Amino acid sequence: MPDLPLALRYREVASSLGISESTVKRRVLRKQLPIVIIGERSIRIPTEAFHKLIGSPVQLIIDDRILSGPEVAIVLGISSAQAARLIRSGTLPTVPWGRKKRVPLGRLRTYIEENTEGAHG
Repeated sequence: MPDLPLALRYREVASSLGISESTVKRRVLRKQLPIVIIGERSIRIPTEAFHKLIGSPVQLIIDDRILSGPEVAIVLGISSAQAARLIRSGTLPTVPWGRKKRVPLGRLRTYIEENTEGAHG
């Protein structure tokens, strides 16, 4: 397994969560995300702090996405309204991000595996 970075760039955090870099910067300014200043000009977000934020294994930070409601609908093959109901009701595992909730793809896979029933007959 490749070494994981100790700190992530804003764009890496934004890409993993499916949000903009400006949203990440706002979270930093509001002190909702810690930062590490490297040298005179580099600002990073500690990988471990990001791991705690999303509540999933560190590997998901690098390999997995955090899905929005419409993306969940596409993955599950359901309507956006149905996906929104599943997210709102807490049926699907979510990560809070501001006023919105996102669904980590890794947790969605686990949810699907745990709730898949064998073929009858």
